[in-house]
Amino acid sequence: MSDAKIKELETRIKILEHLVSTLTVQTTKKVKVKKAKDPDAPKRAPNAYNFFVREMKKLEPKTDMKELGRMWREDFLRRMTAPPGPRWPLKLRILTRKR
Repeated sequence: MSDAKIKELETRIKILEHLVSTLTVQTTKKVKVKKAKDPDAPKRAPNAYNFFVREMKKLEPKTDMKELGRMWREDFLRRMTAPPGPRWPLKLRILTRKR
């Protein structure tokens, strides 16, 4: 083999070695670092379900979470299938009283 072919093969080998090394680096598993929680950070606002559970626990303290979830679902479905009523019932009562 000539010197030119040997040098060309050596450069191709170096390129292939570099590609293989980058492939092995990319396939390694990255470890996610969990951020430290700030103890002074504000808490999230409670959603409607949390308010519902709190109110139901006041009325019936021994009710389990499974039962509360069923009650929430039934209440939601009942409201979704109910015919639409006045949008602002309090304002409607005030307006009808003035007449």
